[in-house]
Parts: sequence; C-alpha cells; structure tokens
Amino acid sequence: MIDTTYYIIQIIYKGGRVVETLNNIVLTIQHYLADYILIIALLGGGIWFTFRLGFIQIRGFGEGMRRTFPGTGNSNCGAGWNR
Repeated sequence: MIDTTYYIIQIIYKGGRVVETLNNIVLTIQHYLADYILIIALLGGGIWFTFRLGFIQIRGFGEGMRRTFPGTGNSNCGAGWNR
C-alpha cells in the first residue's frame, strides 16, 4: 500500500508541480459535475417528483396563494391580517 501511494505521488509530482496537477484534476471533476451531472440530476429529480406527487406544483398553487395572501379573498378566512 505504501509503495503504491509513493508511486502515485511520484507520477503526480513531475518536477514540483503537485499543486498545479491536483488543481487541474479537481477543476476537471468540478466542471463535469457542475455542468452535466448536476443539471441532469436536478431536472430528472424534478420531473420524477412532479409525476410521483401528481403535479403538486399545479394542484396546490391556489392553496399556496391563499395561505400566502390570506386577507385578499374571503372575509371569513379566520387567519391572517385584520384590515
């Protein structure tokens, strides 16, 4: 195990550029994660939750507006601001 680690470090080291090499590796991984994998995962998760929860964003929109702005509709809502 120690010999393998030492060998990998020697490959990466190449004349004192350890920090530059590691930085390039991290930036490459970050580029693929942020640009492709993360966007696909967020879109896929959003579509999955939309179908799984039965389009709750559309069905619950009216209730959300009533709870956010309680004093604008019925006068007998029982909660919210007294005008």
